[in-house]
Amino acid sequence: YTPIIDLKGGGAFRLRSDGYQGYRINASSDIELGPFRLTPGASSGSIMPTPQQLYWQSQEFEGTPDLNNEKIQEARGELVYRFTPDTRVGLRAQHKDITNGIMMADSAFTNIDSYGSQSATVFFEWNLQHFEFDGSATAHRFTDSYTNPSGTLPLNNRERVWLKGSAYWKGYLFDRATYVKAGVHGMLAPFNYQADHYNPVLDTWQPMSDDQLLPVFNRVDVDISARVRSIVFTLRWENALDDVSQLGYFETAQYPMANRRFIFGVRALFRN
Repeated sequence: YTPIIDLKGGGAFRLRSDGYQGYRINASSDIELGPFRLTPGASSGSIMPTPQQLYWQSQEFEGTPDLNNEKIQEARGELVYRFTPDTRVGLRAQHKDITNGIMMADSAFTNIDSYGSQSATVFFEWNLQHFEFDGSATAHRFTDSYTNPSGTLPLNNRERVWLKGSAYWKGYLFDRATYVKAGVHGMLAPFNYQADHYNPVLDTWQPMSDDQLLPVFNRVDVDISARVRSIVFTLRWENALDDVSQLGYFETAQYPMANRRFIFGVRALFRN
């Protein structure tokens, strides 16, 4: 096989009137060799504190005017093998090093110790004439920084694991009068883990949290869509196993997800 290599890169720079500035540079490539495709990449950036993190003032929380930029270095890669043009399996991995991460602590925004964020995903996709299947398993954890180790980790290092999958049937019905796609997709978190913390007053998310671990949970949705000329009808039964396999579930501590519900929609495309 003759390798095919595609190189890509880019960058951006921002300057704000309060004197803060930030940047991001990124480089990646696609390397194809027969049925294999390798996609390595790396990026580096400096993220300015937001005006909220610098200047917020209230009875509960306050900004910190002398915050440092949050600096992130990232390395990532993906390896895919195609059995056929419609079937592929792969592995995706990422590592981020974060220095001067900005978090809310003790009612004020502050720069915390350096830390790392690692994730890995294995996945498959199988697309046939009348069926579609896909699935993935993702693991994520926080670690000490590689580039600037502090010896301490300000975040919970418990692994987070998510399993996701879907199965659909698709094809024409009623003498090709309509095209229908129907199936299920769902996810499972098989282990307890600590989710990112949501602050409703500031409307912010952050990985540093004192929230309790989330219970094991799952979610299954049933989808049906039918296209008739330029009109698409959609039916969705969300969280179909609510009160069957579990009595509700959480993806964020203290905020329960919606119960089982049915959604019907119509989408039309008007042409001249």
